[in-house]
Amino acid sequence: MVVYSWPQKFGGLTSLPFIKSGKLNSGSYKFVKPLIFNSPMFNSIISRSEGHLIWSKAIFTVAIVAMFFTLFSCSQPDQAQEERPHEKQETYLNPILAGFYPDPGITRVGEDYYLVLSTFAYFPGVPIFHSKDLVNWEQIGNVLDRPEQLDLDGLGVSKGIFAPTIEHHEGVFYMVTTLVGNGGNFVVTATDPAGPWSNPVWLPEVNGIDPSLFFDDDGKAYIIYNSDAPDNKPLYDGHRTIRMFEFDYEALKTVGQNYILVNGGVDISKKPVWIEGPHIYKKDGLYY
Repeated sequence: MVVYSWPQKFGGLTSLPFIKSGKLNSGSYKFVKPLIFNSPMFNSIISRSEGHLIWSKAIFTVAIVAMFFTLFSCSQPDQAQEERPHEKQETYLNPILAGFYPDPGITRVGEDYYLVLSTFAYFPGVPIFHSKDLVNWEQIGNVLDRPEQLDLDGLGVSKGIFAPTIEHHEGVFYMVTTLVGNGGNFVVTATDPAGPWSNPVWLPEVNGIDPSLFFDDDGKAYIIYNSDAPDNKPLYDGHRTIRMFEFDYEALKTVGQNYILVNGGVDISKKPVWIEGPHIYKKDGLYY
């Protein structure tokens, strides 16, 4: 929208064709007076009290001028839109999913996006959503929808399924998560994200929470997770590590020993706590 200031567009207020300036006989007051108000009806609005003018008419004038300016400026075309007619602005509503949808994990397969979420001690577990545009989502199922997949007996609402993540590799979907309070970390697989998904394959060597998978270009895979402090000897409350195993994605098991990638945080002297939800990405030969 093009908006002009008074000096820029009109050269001053009194240059408008329906406005003139003048002095009142009773004093040195300057005012603007629209010619359209030169009728007895509007002149009668002005009254005098002890030689001073009550500005009823002036207030009315300012309101009319403001309305005229607003209408005039809003009527100017948007030059940017005229120059780019093929572009259009769109507004999206946040949140894209309103309600109980914590800890989202997402992956892209071609032009499709898939989203999984924590469910803690509720069954069925881990709803999975599909989208083409990251804005409009449709639930296509639950990853853990059979009792043999998810034992929640005796768990409170602050335990259960924490922070699931989903990945896709060579036609297979992998979902890894933590069942806090009853088993630890596991992986399930499916060729169709809507299901059915396999029964859990437990990963006892992955001692911690928030696991995620990374598939490298050389055909190897890794599992990254939040774990205990080195030698299980924390230097302060909340001292954790980010660790990594190589992962055999065909046999669904860890390979070799784990490696500490991050101890505590970026600067352990500042005592960072609970470095959760680790993921690895690779771009232009660098790992993040």
